[in-house]
Amino acid sequence: MSNILPEYTIANMITILFQNTIEKVPEPTEPSEPAEPSEPAEPSEPAKPAEPSEPPLTPPTNRERELVRENKHLKEQVENITQRYVEVKLELNNMTVRYWEEKDQDIIQYMTAETERDRCAEERDKFARERDQIAEERDKLREELETLKVDLKIYRTGFQTKEKETAQYFQRMRGAQEDRDIYRKNYENICKKYEEMTKKRDQCIHANQDLQSQRDQFRRLSHETARELDDAKRHCGEELFEREPPITYTQEQIQRDDIPGIFLCPITHCIIQDPLVDREGNSYERNAIIKSLQRDLRSPITRTTLYPATGYLSPNRILEDAIQKWLEEH
Repeated sequence: MSNILPEYTIANMITILFQNTIEKVPEPTEPSEPAEPSEPAEPSEPAKPAEPSEPPLTPPTNRERELVRENKHLKEQVENITQRYVEVKLELNNMTVRYWEEKDQDIIQYMTAETERDRCAEERDKFARERDQIAEERDKLREELETLKVDLKIYRTGFQTKEKETAQYFQRMRGAQEDRDIYRKNYENICKKYEEMTKKRDQCIHANQDLQSQRDQFRRLSHETARELDDAKRHCGEELFEREPPITYTQEQIQRDDIPGIFLCPITHCIIQDPLVDREGNSYERNAIIKSLQRDLRSPITRTTLYPATGYLSPNRILEDAIQKWLEEH
């Protein structure tokens, strides 16, 4: 910022002001010479003896008084200059803070403008590609219309020549009437085709407009769906699927009667091979709880809402290690 002064300029200003105040102090004037004493008059009466008294105090000279005033004046100026220096220093710090805050805001605005410009450039490229496709289709339609116009002109010229020939050689060329009817039919067919092509062109224009509106609607729905999916992923985590248990037990180990109840799945009532635990601390067999949640998104025990995702179900390594240790010991 232009109004921020560096520190060395402020210091130089203070020294210059101090020197100016010193230079402006008036020089002490030399004391004037004492006047010569006049001759004393003759006393009319005899002088009385003087009483003894203390020696008189010498009053301060004018030079000393001026020096005292100058010293006070210099002290006041130094105090004012130091106070002004502190105020300028604080104002300089505040202006520096405001400058960097405005600089940060400018950087943030520049970054947002860059991202907005990139997004607009991508959309512009998409619109340009779509515009080129529409232009190609329009050029094709134009070429077809031009060919139809040429054919129409050819048929018109042929029809006119045929009419002239039939008018001139009506008696000698009886078949000219049939040819004329044929050309008329062809002309009508071409006119119909031309009208159909114009209708198709209008339909293509309306279809293009409908496609643009559907594209905008689909883009808006895709953005909303992506946002909802992101919210769901942040809320629920990744989805869990069925899989083969990492450790398979034998049929004898599964059908044992002395298995503790905490090692049994509350759904299958068999020993748990791949345990998952919910937020409430209930453990289940992985494939059994996923199948149950595919039918009903509620806990089989507490009937609270439960989703087959990592945010609600997590592997129970402690239970898995405890089951393996118990089977090894028994």
